[in-house]
Amino acid sequence: MSISGRDSLHFVLLSVILLIVPMFIFPVRFGLELGFGSVTYALVEIVFYTIVFFFFRPSGTTLQLFQGVGLAFLYRIVMSSVFGLLIAIMYGVDFGVAITLGVSRYLPAILIYVLAAPFIIKPFYMAFTADSAERERSHTRESRPTRPMVNRQTKSPIGPSAITRPARAGAEISSVDSGNATAVGFDTNGFERAVKYLGEHHAVKLATVVDREGLTLATFKRGEIDPEQWAPFSLLFQESNERVLNRKGENTRLDQLRLSFNDLRIEITNIKDFSLFVLSDREDDDLLKIRIVQATDMIRKYSSERYGNLLSAVTEEQHVSNT
Repeated sequence: MSISGRDSLHFVLLSVILLIVPMFIFPVRFGLELGFGSVTYALVEIVFYTIVFFFFRPSGTTLQLFQGVGLAFLYRIVMSSVFGLLIAIMYGVDFGVAITLGVSRYLPAILIYVLAAPFIIKPFYMAFTADSAERERSHTRESRPTRPMVNRQTKSPIGPSAITRPARAGAEISSVDSGNATAVGFDTNGFERAVKYLGEHHAVKLATVVDREGLTLATFKRGEIDPEQWAPFSLLFQESNERVLNRKGENTRLDQLRLSFNDLRIEITNIKDFSLFVLSDREDDDLLKIRIVQATDMIRKYSSERYGNLLSAVTEEQHVSNT
């Protein structure tokens, strides 16, 4: 579970504030009677947590929902207990009575903790459930038997245009349009598996694989975004930055380029003669970075198995022609 330092700091600061606010209003009750421990109150609290966590992650499993409810309930009990200890220390109340007040009797503090608990622990819940889903998908992928790759296409002569010929013929160009996460299957080529895998992340708006001539080999898009308007930027950004770097007289080739603007982020990764272009929402999410690395590995492995000989021949021919 990866929690940013900012989320941890917010958790601590908000928890301290929630402890301080009821201390100032104790023992004022704003017209509320002193409550008492009741199963009914606990059930209402659990129902409230269930509704909130369902809206946090509608696609989550029942187990993940129960985990969120349990985490919020535990947080509320801990905060109420600490509040009771502070009452005992500052107001000279008996420890047993103070703990009882904090946990089940002093309604203003209890209501504050119940209403705030799910929102305070939301970052932890989202990170925990995201990690659980990632582990489950990884286990599912590992447990599936791998199918042998069968090349059903006819052999083509080796040459500079051999790599991109399937793309021109439309044999390996694929496009996936989805408003939600897309499950990665094993009946597609490596390029399509990579972009579908990236598309499972909610922040990804566009993922596409582009060859060295600017042709799109596989695409995932979400919503109304037009891949034809964004894909050409993959080569354009690389060439522009390489020209700037090559002014010092060295032949520089970018391995990775990351750009952030407004509320969007572009990440371009070079894999041999292909580029992975990812357009996503601008948010700090380590899971997306991990997915980009894994998608890069998928493309690298597939291109080596599918185009290994062709890439070697093209590279050798380019080297000979340049010399």
